[in-house]
Amino acid sequence: DILKHNQNNKIVFIIFTISDAQLPKQFKNKLIQYQDYLDFKFNVDHKESPSTTKIKNDNDYYIKWNNKDVLIFGTSSFGKNTIFTQMQRFKDMILELNEQGYEIIYIRDEAHRGDTKIVNGKEIDNEQKFVEKYASYVIKMTATPDAKTNVKQIVISEKELNDDNEDTYLLKDKPHLNVGFKDNEIDN
Repeated sequence: DILKHNQNNKIVFIIFTISDAQLPKQFKNKLIQYQDYLDFKFNVDHKESPSTTKIKNDNDYYIKWNNKDVLIFGTSSFGKNTIFTQMQRFKDMILELNEQGYEIIYIRDEAHRGDTKIVNGKEIDNEQKFVEKYASYVIKMTATPDAKTNVKQIVISEKELNDDNEDTYLLKDKPHLNVGFKDNEIDN
């Protein structure tokens, strides 16, 4: 919807997810598959930071993007011996996007895993906090939210989940196939 309603704007999506068990690559593949249901296409790229000891060429030093890109970063790309952190390439990218007038849409998957770094007893701005400062829109997704937070939460109740109303587009426990199509419009 953001891309559909802002076709003339410069937009880049930044997605952070945990690096466990190939999750960033799975996230990328699902977004690519999802485009089959959309009227437009966008580039989806999983960005991995090389370690400072495994640089192969000059391209390893930079994070490249284009307008309307969806960039997925696993949190392991931001360790102390990675190019994205050590050489501040991620922060440079965010500053450059901002300077060029891009809207940054930041999505944090598995947000309950935390996004703060504590060094010598002080919270410091890590890459996740940094991108939030420049993002036009922030979405933090989790299946296990912290009830003590004062962040607006969107919760799907069991009643809503089981609602048979065809106008409510939520996950359903009963299949709703080909909603809005007549039988003669369906091609197996």
